[in-house]
Amino acid sequence: RINDDERKRMETVLDMAKTGKDSIDVNRLDLGDIYYVGIDLERAMLKPGSSADIVLREGDVIEIPEYNNTVRISGAVMYPNTVSFEDGKTLKYYIEQAGGYGFRAKKSKAYIVYMNGQVKRAKKGSRELIQPGCEVIVPVKEKSNWTLQNTLSIATTSASLATMIAS
Repeated sequence: RINDDERKRMETVLDMAKTGKDSIDVNRLDLGDIYYVGIDLERAMLKPGSSADIVLREGDVIEIPEYNNTVRISGAVMYPNTVSFEDGKTLKYYIEQAGGYGFRAKKSKAYIVYMNGQVKRAKKGSRELIQPGCEVIVPVKEKSNWTLQNTLSIATTSASLATMIAS
């Protein structure tokens, strides 16, 4: 749970972000009372006091999801899908199970969200990254604002300049 100091700090950061020219629509961000922290519980239990052993505060809840033997593929793929986990299969295999990449897929920016909440960038050919219960997400490329009208405008201006220089 977010305490008052953290909420004030987040609100200050959002106010500062609203003054900038960024690609994120800051007004649509939600400042909820709850946020998730992905941990490696096994490592935390094996090494108390290590960086994996996080400190819990009043109101914190540890949620351990039920085992899930599937892999979900979503985002910019042809057919977002959930398939059975196959040990040793690569990212490419799971993308193919969703019909392949979509037209506007950011292939190199795909990432994996694990059941424990951790997120890792997906790398081509990686077998160890895919685990039961994870979700492979392929982001979508932004639509270009470049139109035929922009191209014609530049071509007309260039032709006019070329004519003036030639005269």
